[in-house]
Amino acid sequence: MSNQHCIACEQLDHWIEIDIRDENNHPFQGIKAFITDSGGNSQEVTLTGRPQLLNNLAPGIVTVTLDTESWLSDAMARKPRLESEDNQVVSYSEQKNGFSDTPKTYLHITSGNLVTKPPKTPLPERHQADKGDSGAYELFTHKSYVLEVKAFNWLTVRMGLFFDGTGNNTDNALWGREQQELHINKWMKKCGADSPESLQAMREACEEPDKSVEVEGSATNGLTNIQKLRDLYIDIEIKDESLYQMGLYVQGIGTSLESPTSQGIDGDSTIGSGMGRGDTGVESRVEHGYTNIIDNFKISHWPNIQSDYDGIGKFEFDTFGFSRGAAAARHCVNQILLKKDNPVSKCIEETLSDIRLHPHFDWQDNQYCYINFVGIFDTVAAIITGLDGFDGAHDEDNGSVKLYLDPKRVGKVVHLTAHPQDEFRYNFSLNRLNNASNNPDRDFVEITLPGAHSDIGGGYPSRHFFSGKLQKYAPFFTDTKLVAIERSSYRSRWGSTTDEAMKKTKAYERIQQEKQRLINNNWCQKQDLSIEHRIYRGQRGREPNIVIKLTMSRIVEGDLSRLALRLMVGLAENKGVKLDDKNGKVWSERNYTITDLNDNHQILDQSFANICQQVLDQAKQGKVLPLLLDDKFHRALRPHFIHHSSGFETLKGVISPNVPNEHFVRTSYSCQQGA
Repeated sequence: MSNQHCIACEQLDHWIEIDIRDENNHPFQGIKAFITDSGGNSQEVTLTGRPQLLNNLAPGIVTVTLDTESWLSDAMARKPRLESEDNQVVSYSEQKNGFSDTPKTYLHITSGNLVTKPPKTPLPERHQADKGDSGAYELFTHKSYVLEVKAFNWLTVRMGLFFDGTGNNTDNALWGREQQELHINKWMKKCGADSPESLQAMREACEEPDKSVEVEGSATNGLTNIQKLRDLYIDIEIKDESLYQMGLYVQGIGTSLESPTSQGIDGDSTIGSGMGRGDTGVESRVEHGYTNIIDNFKISHWPNIQSDYDGIGKFEFDTFGFSRGAAAARHCVNQILLKKDNPVSKCIEETLSDIRLHPHFDWQDNQYCYINFVGIFDTVAAIITGLDGFDGAHDEDNGSVKLYLDPKRVGKVVHLTAHPQDEFRYNFSLNRLNNASNNPDRDFVEITLPGAHSDIGGGYPSRHFFSGKLQKYAPFFTDTKLVAIERSSYRSRWGSTTDEAMKKTKAYERIQQEKQRLINNNWCQKQDLSIEHRIYRGQRGREPNIVIKLTMSRIVEGDLSRLALRLMVGLAENKGVKLDDKNGKVWSERNYTITDLNDNHQILDQSFANICQQVLDQAKQGKVLPLLLDDKFHRALRPHFIHHSSGFETLKGVISPNVPNEHFVRTSYSCQQGA
């Protein structure tokens, strides 16, 4: 037995056994350790990852320190034990005795207890020396120790950015709904009375002062799938994962960031809506998104949780978008991942300068910065650059807006696109996803659905969006479009009527062809189409001209986007996105529900509501309901669920932004690296 009163240098035949482990009972190894005994004798060893026997020590107190830089580098990277798990280190220390059948002594210490010298950046207080559960301690020879080191708890911050589409704005849409429901009589009068109920409404409107404010622009839309996804994407701390998730909705391109007042909405921007540029354009909205969510985290979220964490170990991002908002979601990813002059990392480092980042933090390493999920609806960038001229919205040149998503840095992507025979406007060309597959098992998925642009991303008013009279008032959901306009010379023979002469013109022949195309493709019935004409008398001996217009008018339900929403939600959940539908209850809420309100909701002898439920159920399993890809289903949806997006109506009497593309088929552009 050792004699505690011996002169230290006379007895260098004592030992100590050391086993250093993290909270998950994983050993530390490969780190230089410095052992000093009571006589001041030192020796250097390297941790082996096993219980380590150290001999030739003087009796008494032993000091163990580790190379500061390599020790803290390793210790800070170890993950903490989950609160729900038992302490395996204690169990391990009790399983069997140590060297010479010595019972093991368990101690809970901190990283600060083992540093050779103070680190350049002071450790958080809870990791400084003697702050472990065992407090101040001493190690003695002829003992076997298991040292559990208190783990650093690095927070993963997951930020979800939700970019709405061109002309879509939640505040404006909700204000518009409020005005429409509040002043229903005015709106019924404006739409035209077609029933005793609406006639009575007209009479009441005449008797009451009109106190309503004009509802126009973005205020006439419903909520899009972007707002609905944001509402499902809850702000939550998940302690077992050291994860904090938060989201931010970004108003659509071309709309104001200001909320409506009693005087109405702040005006929509023609430059933003028409060109995708300027203060309300794609790049401005991306900057607004990341700067505001970073500010929100610092001001409203971090103060409530900072005591539980040592700093931030990782940033994860989920981005969602529709239309130009989908372009914004993709461009935002590229901004986050920029290797040089990265505005997002700069914003984080400046705004969160007082929050410690993991010592190994590297913006170019997926371990510390990662794009978790991108969920986008029908990307239409349509950026008009200075060199584009009048063809800018149609071409694939989007200037400095970048759409390519790097498969090495981006985890999962789902892109739901409008059918090219439903959305075929010249100015609404599709920007396809790179590396995409229609197989939902793949990481980058692109699925074509029945419907036009806003039938996929949302924004068309649904009966479910309203209540009371408006919900039942058919003219409010009537989609009227000038679907064709033709011109030709006009000759009237003696004795023939104007109509007879019109029917002999080339213009009328082309109008009849278009009329038949619409009927054959099941867009409408014959009675949904009307023809009007106007004759322009020739001057200076020239022949008269005739202009013939074909108008289609039919009731179209605004619910098809709710089907697309269910597909996105299910696939996103299946791919790891944390959404909360309140155990299914959310699907009965006003902004999400689908009920079969009328005969239009019977599709191929099936309930549309039931079809939507099947879509959600299948998507949560990572599958796409085969019916969605069925031509018969697509055709059956056309008359009352798919909007005819193209038309020849003019904007301010000057341009026609919604003219169809050639052959009524959409142009789409593939996405190349660097684009």
